[in-house]
Amino acid sequence: MHYKKTFLLYIGGFLTVLCLPMFVYAVNDPLSQQWAFNDTGVYTAWVKTQGSRDVIVAIIDNGFDMLHPDLLGNAWQNTDEVANNGIDDDNNGYVDDVWGWSFIPEDVDGNGIFSDRELLGTNNPRPRPEGLTDIEKQEGILHHGTVVAGLIGAVGNNGKGLSGVAQQVRLMNVRVVDESGQGTFNMLDEAIRYAVDNGASVINMSLVGPGNEDIKSAIEYAYKKGVVVIAAAGNNRQDLNLSPLYPLCEDVGLAEQHILGVSSIDEEHHISSFSNQGYTCIDITAPGDDVTSTVRFSPTNGLFDQYLGGWHGTSFAAPLVSGAAALIKAIQPSWGPKEIYEALLSTVHRTAGQDDAVYQELFGAGLLQVDKAVAYALERVTANKDFRDILFVSAQTGISDNSTEGKPSTVYAKALQDIDDVANYAIDGQSGFITVQKKSNTERLITRYTGDWEFVGSFTILASGPLHIASFDNTLFVSPDYPDTILFSAYSFAGSLLSQYNLPHKHSGVSLAVSDSGVLYTYSAQPTLTVQHFDAPFTQETSHFTVQSLVKRGSIVAADIDGDHVEEIALGGAVGDRPLMSYYEHDGTYKRTFSAYDSYVGGFSLRFVDYDRDGKDGIITIPFNNSEPVRIWTNKSKKIAEWQTFSSSRIVDQIATVRFF
Repeated sequence: MHYKKTFLLYIGGFLTVLCLPMFVYAVNDPLSQQWAFNDTGVYTAWVKTQGSRDVIVAIIDNGFDMLHPDLLGNAWQNTDEVANNGIDDDNNGYVDDVWGWSFIPEDVDGNGIFSDRELLGTNNPRPRPEGLTDIEKQEGILHHGTVVAGLIGAVGNNGKGLSGVAQQVRLMNVRVVDESGQGTFNMLDEAIRYAVDNGASVINMSLVGPGNEDIKSAIEYAYKKGVVVIAAAGNNRQDLNLSPLYPLCEDVGLAEQHILGVSSIDEEHHISSFSNQGYTCIDITAPGDDVTSTVRFSPTNGLFDQYLGGWHGTSFAAPLVSGAAALIKAIQPSWGPKEIYEALLSTVHRTAGQDDAVYQELFGAGLLQVDKAVAYALERVTANKDFRDILFVSAQTGISDNSTEGKPSTVYAKALQDIDDVANYAIDGQSGFITVQKKSNTERLITRYTGDWEFVGSFTILASGPLHIASFDNTLFVSPDYPDTILFSAYSFAGSLLSQYNLPHKHSGVSLAVSDSGVLYTYSAQPTLTVQHFDAPFTQETSHFTVQSLVKRGSIVAADIDGDHVEEIALGGAVGDRPLMSYYEHDGTYKRTFSAYDSYVGGFSLRFVDYDRDGKDGIITIPFNNSEPVRIWTNKSKKIAEWQTFSSSRIVDQIATVRFF
């Protein structure tokens, strides 16, 4: 039975036999074993990743049951909105949109007139079975969005029902069609923009209809904002080259691919009998025959099933691609549509010996392979070109981990073993490293090396404990990591003391950073946490500010995190404290505080790099205890990358940012 077709909209899926499958997934979730997941390599992909709750997938559909027991744990909530207070707390234009939004106009007050606010829709995107006839319930169209949601991101390994392709994800509920499958595309462009503006990384649209310039513009907006858009091909058995449908055909003729169109195959890997086709709009294919997923659960309305099998439609092929995109995004947070589309399309299975033109008409590039797409993304985690100049160092073992190679190396073991700190320098067109290590109970040895770790020279300074170092031009700044009145000392590379700044009382240890512009920042507890700012010649304090957002001193880094060509200050990572990080403007204006890890209290150091080459520095957090991954954060505290360094479970890591000339 086909879904009801309206003059403006046709939801891309239909339902045949409603019955539970006979097989049981042996690990945990009893219904997770199904052919669609097996043939696309989902189970193999799960060995590498189950996704991330930092990734949000917006499901633009007829609404899904976000309170379903197998969806609630992954349902997106707008935490910037206060529930049911009648106020648009986050100023996004939608009042009380805690659980997403329904863009279907409703006469809420029943006066027969639609106000501007009522035309915008409501804050309840959940499909509503109240008032549906028994026939409409049997048709099952109200389940459509919930089926899609379950395939993308049903909660995994909770002993309930099934797992979505991305077991760990957040699902945003955006409703544009009602329970009977009827609606228009009048608000589809607004729905797309809502998803993008509220943080979606992936948008799934298992619906087709007529196109318009507003929809095209919204999809272009999503593309420019780095959001992946996946759309079903529809079930009309028609040639999309001759009779295009939208949104999947919106990027036809464009130089860049803005959206992926998905056709459906059956278990024999033939094109599904219902699936639309056409090389201009079909980019990839996935299983859309006889799949099992979550459905709208409402016993009070006669809907007693939580899961149903026998679903058929391109509507249910598209979510597999969206789930795969979510897994890739979890591995490569900085990737946008271009990179994720390449990962999906370049790793497909393609049946050999087929006529290329005919094959492309039906299947696009080929059959989705989730495991291979995940492997593609993982292979490139440590190959990012921005990290060819980053060196991670284990101070205990002397092992360095060159992230370009993605594996530990002992090339520099002798130079790096038992060091307090390591810094890079660049002078007269030459770059290299400087290390500091214990010589005796009262002395520290400063050693300079070339970029190839050839010895250049060394000198000894008085110190009764570990030191932090940083350099700019031909000046080395040294601060004690123990109680003292000396805040910092400045030395020439030959070892001459150039200046020294003392406090009238003891601090408990100092962290320091030098910006690219040559400004020195110190961070110490005096006893209040204080950041002090010194300009050349570094003999007088230029300014200072107190830090109210943190309890203990950790690391400090000065970087241009918002691209305004003025450095900001990142602080955090104190050992024994909550894993918090704070951002401040260089003048002390407070920006934000967030947790870089969950329950980890082992401390971390901070460095920076323009990871995604957007003109903004990302802040790198490097845990001292290697049980946690290295992570990179934007100025808005969004994690854009993470990876594990070294193979040892407990290594103290230092990092130097090395810029070769």
